Amino acid sequence: MALTEMSEQTEAPARGIERLGRVPLLVPWARRRYARYFDNATGLQLFRGKFDSFEAAEASAPKTKPVSYDNDASAELYLQRLRADAHDYPALFWLANSFADGVRTVFDVGGSVGIKYFAFSRLTPFPFDALWKVQDLPAVVERGRIGTAFCPYRVRAHGAFVKEVSECGFKLRDHWQNPAKFMHIPFEQGLDLDTYSGYCFDRA
Repeated sequence: MALTEMSEQTEAPARGIERLGRVPLLVPWARRRYARYFDNATGLQLFRGKFDSFEAAEASAPKTKPVSYDNDASAELYLQRLRADAHDYPALFWLANSFADGVRTVFDVGGSVGIKYFAFSRLTPFPFDALWKVQDLPAVVERGRIGTAFCPYRVRAHGAFVKEVSECGFKLRDHWQNPAKFMHIPFEQGLDLDTYSGYCFDRA
């Protein structure tokens, strides 16, 4: 799956093109029209296609967009999100429990400029010796910015994901839904996601 992410533009034209594509005779036209719209969209949460590999998805990237968020042109998207959203509270709950149990190190994968550190530290006491480490792409770490880009996504089924993490020595403690994030892939049947999911694992 591939994503070109978030702006104030409306996604209505993309949905309209897809609806026209439900007419059998218009499917080829609708696919071409959607591809052009996708390639030139700025900051919309749009998805396109099912691919056999990350490399195949990356090769389909429009020439009008950088591939991945690792680029200097990415703008200040997440710098405006230094707050907790409704879907963050399960993670915040388990983080507070972990601190109470003695955990002192947080490894924040894809944490941008530490947006959840700033958001969560305003809502729950952090131990004085807590260490919050962020891993992200070099351009994001250097500039603290993320913007519009074409990014292949790997989407995992719940069961397979939990099994793989469990085999690495972890035990599932809780999971929850994030209705603020969803995935709709035009012209692909049965692949849409109404929500993303969050997980809390403990070392077994």
